[in-house]
Amino acid sequence: MIRLKKLYTYPEITKPIEFKEGLNFILGEKDTSSNKTNGVGKSMSIEFLNFCLLRSQVGSRVLKIPKTILNPETQICLDLVINNKELTIIRTPKNHDNPEIIFYDNRVTFDNLNNALHYLNDLYYTNKSNINLNPSFRELINPSIRDERSEFKDIVSYFDTKTRVPSDYTPTLYMLDFDIASYRLAKSTIKEIDKLTGIISDLKKSLTRNNMTSLTDVRAEVNSLDGELEKLERELEELKTYESFETIEDELVDINLALNEMRSQQSYLKFSIQKIRSLPEIQKIDETDVLFIYEQFKEGLGGQLKKSFDQVNQFKEKIENFQNHIVNEKLKTLIAEHKKINKKIKTLDDERSRIMQVFDKQGIFKNLKQSLSIYHQRSEESSVIRAQLKSYDSNNKQKNALKSNKSTFVTRIDESIVSNEEKIRSFNSTISDIHEYIMGNRGCAFDILTINRDSYKDIVKFNMSIDYGGSHSVERAKVFIYDMSLLLNEYTKIKHPGFLVHDNIFDVDQDTLLRSLNFLYSIENPDSFQYILTLNSDKLDDKESIEFLDFDIHDYARAIFTKSNRFIIGDKYSELN
Repeated sequence: MIRLKKLYTYPEITKPIEFKEGLNFILGEKDTSSNKTNGVGKSMSIEFLNFCLLRSQVGSRVLKIPKTILNPETQICLDLVINNKELTIIRTPKNHDNPEIIFYDNRVTFDNLNNALHYLNDLYYTNKSNINLNPSFRELINPSIRDERSEFKDIVSYFDTKTRVPSDYTPTLYMLDFDIASYRLAKSTIKEIDKLTGIISDLKKSLTRNNMTSLTDVRAEVNSLDGELEKLERELEELKTYESFETIEDELVDINLALNEMRSQQSYLKFSIQKIRSLPEIQKIDETDVLFIYEQFKEGLGGQLKKSFDQVNQFKEKIENFQNHIVNEKLKTLIAEHKKINKKIKTLDDERSRIMQVFDKQGIFKNLKQSLSIYHQRSEESSVIRAQLKSYDSNNKQKNALKSNKSTFVTRIDESIVSNEEKIRSFNSTISDIHEYIMGNRGCAFDILTINRDSYKDIVKFNMSIDYGGSHSVERAKVFIYDMSLLLNEYTKIKHPGFLVHDNIFDVDQDTLLRSLNFLYSIENPDSFQYILTLNSDKLDDKESIEFLDFDIHDYARAIFTKSNRFIIGDKYSELN
């Protein structure tokens, strides 16, 4: 059992709220500064309460308060009692993942939120926390402190509708004494099935080219590829039966390398020969010009020894002959080398042709390199498709096995429904009693069903109907009746935390509101539970409400907030996005 004692901050930036057994109202009222009762801090006080009860920081409105209003180091404190053990939970906006818990003067700072929650689990469950046998501490209290933004649309949805948190049947099943282990395993199995379904879908898209063909055609294609590969393998094996296959293969490689090198030399020599042949013919010096130059030089030689013109002319011819000799000799050398390299290339080509004829005569491969490339390409293609098909089939088998396990868990839950028939009947009776008090009849029902369908992401479904069900007002009434039944029923209250918080649940018609409040007041033994409600008191200002209501709500008011006396002390602010 849990009892909330006091919510406060240090330093004091909020109005402290002390809670008692039975009814606890947090009221929004008009004052001389304003006739408005909204925006005074009723819901924010519940946010602070939830923050101290270690709700995940995701979506917490506490962390959206500007630092100028709420110092990040402010200690938000909650005094409470868990199974007669008094403790204080302290949490700050700055270190929201490192809460502190004071227990018997022992103050512990936790390194993360999960460890703190495990600590509370062990305090709450006298037989120690066992996640397979009971809900976690936070799972258990989620139905006891619903988020106003859940809009009270569903009896098993406790959070802001925008977060799309899945419905959670665990707390109610636990309170009705169901096999929680089987339910958890079933939920885990469903997640695994969903994961495999995604993998299988992706594999199918890849295999069928985004569903352009069928899996049957893909399997036929693999068989066809296997046939091609078998034929290619046989031909390769026939080729490798030659004793000198490896030697021939190596020889072919050597020949091809040599041919590549020689063809490169051949191209160079051919280019060099063409370059020499393209040179212009060496120009001969005219003998008359030489004679003219000779006579001029002769006159200037004076008494020196003079060579005859014939000697000069002979020297000229020697130079011309030397030039021609050099060019001709170079050309002859290049032509000789070109012929030599051509002969070598022809010899290697003939040798290569002779070796290749060994293959060609067998009618196996015309082009070894191309054929091997085709083989490897087909082999890789077949391997990829075959691996994907194997994975597809394997995942399908695993999925079918999980679905079989899921069916087993469904059977166990069905057995639990039968074995807990008396508790379910009693819970139905409590619902009917409350329904009759509020609605004036017993036209309601609660039922637990199992659903084993792929499209349903759970195995359990609660069906609850009340009179005139379906409207916004009546759906809220349904949630109220359901929650109060869990809190008060003779069986479910044994495992219930013992407290319930409703933030602005009574956005309902006036008659339903008044009858619901009178029901709360009529509960016998108010010390056996704790109920906290936020409410705008102007809903009860009219004469009819005052006359119809069996009590004065102010007698149970634990806090009253107005525009000039807000929950958070200080100036008005806007929450951060």
